[in-house]
Amino acid sequence: RLEAGIGDVALEEATPDLMPLLQAGFDIRRYGFEPATTEVPGNLDVVYVVDADDAFTVVRPEDVERWGTTVEELHDVALANLLQQTNEDEKLLCEPAGDQELCGWSGTDGYDATRMIVPGLRRQIVREYGGPAVYAVPMDNVFVALPLEVLDNPVNAERLRARVGQDFQTSENPVSPELFVERNGELALLR
Repeated sequence: RLEAGIGDVALEEATPDLMPLLQAGFDIRRYGFEPATTEVPGNLDVVYVVDADDAFTVVRPEDVERWGTTVEELHDVALANLLQQTNEDEKLLCEPAGDQELCGWSGTDGYDATRMIVPGLRRQIVREYGGPAVYAVPMDNVFVALPLEVLDNPVNAERLRARVGQDFQTSENPVSPELFVERNGELALLR
């Protein structure tokens, strides 16, 4: 099904199963075909997939054209689907990590890192902390957040960067060694 694509699937049939998948640029080059994507800061892209009970298929630009829609519209639908699935199936976990609280999601659905791109989930974290957060997705099954104020201490900032870098380098499915923040409602690299 991955090779055949979803040429026989109508948009109405695909919509409930349409999901975003955060991928590193180097992973997308391995696909062997061009998927429909949206760029994200940090050399990351969102790939769209139809994740049905019996198949997992990547959406291609020709699917978007055949459906008479845009990647932007698919992006909105996919984010809404992931937000709904997360709020139904997973709970925001906040646990002590040293002298700080660490928040994130840990599921088994393959979308943990992708949750970082969902504005509604980032808003839940900001409400939990009562202020801005810093985010990391070193590997596909990790999305963590810390209060941004943690980085006011240079030792904490260095530890966090080192840990994220180590997890990225040793992961079987790395995503990003970067730290992210939200600026004006958009995800941005922390510099």
